[in-house]
Amino acid sequence: MVSVKNSFEPGLLDVWCDLKLKKNKNSVTDDRLMQEIQVIVSTVKNGPIHNIPEFFKQELRLDLKQSDVNEHILQYFRLFRQLIEEEGLEGCFEGSSSVQ
Repeated sequence: MVSVKNSFEPGLLDVWCDLKLKKNKNSVTDDRLMQEIQVIVSTVKNGPIHNIPEFFKQELRLDLKQSDVNEHILQYFRLFRQLIEEEGLEGCFEGSSSVQ
């Protein structure tokens, strides 16, 4: 049987452990990873699960009609947040309140 750790792309595992779990990947167990995956899966709204990179590629755009660069950035992040809320993807980006 393949471990959960070994099923991750190595760079993704490093980033996820560092930023989300705040732990070194060597100290994170397969059980801990499965807990986090279950939290993410359980928070996605009922219905089809998006190909998230493709979804954001299609839906998330900079409004280049704005002449103010700061406004470009603010509107981009506003749209990002709106898409996350509308699609029920908050759990993919929230920290865990459980034991880390």
